Amino acid sequence: MKADPSNDTAGLGPLPRRTKLHAGGAMASLALVMLGLASPAAAAAPTHPAAEEVSWSSAGDRCDRYPHGNPHSHDHPIASTAAGGDKCKGATGATGPTGPTGPTGPTGDTGSTGATGATGATGATGATGATGATGATGATGANGVSGYERVSNSASCENDNLCQVTVNCPPGKVVTGGGISSNTVGNGLVLMETFPVNDTSWRATLENDTGLTITITAWAVCANAT
Repeated sequence: MKADPSNDTAGLGPLPRRTKLHAGGAMASLALVMLGLASPAAAAAPTHPAAEEVSWSSAGDRCDRYPHGNPHSHDHPIASTAAGGDKCKGATGATGPTGPTGPTGPTGDTGSTGATGATGATGATGATGATGATGATGATGANGVSGYERVSNSASCENDNLCQVTVNCPPGKVVTGGGISSNTVGNGLVLMETFPVNDTSWRATLENDTGLTITITAWAVCANAT
């Protein structure tokens, strides 16, 4: 509530309501008498308090009733100074809710390639895998040798002669190999040749210089043609 302007004294401004603090009243009256600014009766009147502090909250916060430092100001104390310098500090309010998540920022630049790591230890040997399925039977191969047979033919060979013997395979068979033998072994026997004459015959030629008549034998190994 504003003070009544009719209470102005010697141009000192409106007098506020009486407050709880009057500590400066006596000193102010003495000052007025000494300066001759007022009569003793006027000096005895209580003067304006220099300042008043009131309790603002149960937490012990102290507020300056005259935030501008002038007890003669026409500003309303405390309530009129919310936007202009009130030193009161209220209790801290509760923390507000967390705001929404902001948008994702742009992707940063790709970092440089790191150094190559050390080679890891060799892992343990894995378990043996299961046996695979049996493969398909292969195609039948060509017929092997069959009807194997060895045949021979012998002849008499006199001393100092070149003797030749030929042996033939049975019908339906071919010659696969051959050779020659003699009933005498020693110096004077010279093998001249032994070879297949054709697909079915084998021939051997021997020179006899033993001084004796000997027997020579030609051999042929035969098998079925198919």
